Amino acid sequence: MASKMEAIETQHHQNWRKEVDENPKRLQSLLFGTDLALDNRDYTSTQVLSLRRFGFLDSRSSTTVDAVVVRPIRRHAVSKLDAARSTLARHSARYYYLVFEIELKMKGDY
Repeated sequence: MASKMEAIETQHHQNWRKEVDENPKRLQSLLFGTDLALDNRDYTSTQVLSLRRFGFLDSRSSTTVDAVVVRPIRRHAVSKLDAARSTLARHSARYYYLVFEIELKMKGDY
């Protein structure tokens, strides 16, 4: 019985160390992906990756100290998300305007 408890404790300790090693890598990957997508004008991917960063950060933040540490990272994610949303909105409005213009031309009202 004692050896089983020791095995579980050892496994928990190893998982904790592994998670501490993987969390910064995951966060860096999401950050790099968001920046790359924004640079490539892939605003939908920028939006998705920013939202994934929020989910990742929120799932790891459980105390007020965590929230304070994560706040600048969240602000950066919000700025990327806002940039993607505003650009997508402009593209969407322009698209609907062009569709409307084409329909008017087809009807002969333009």
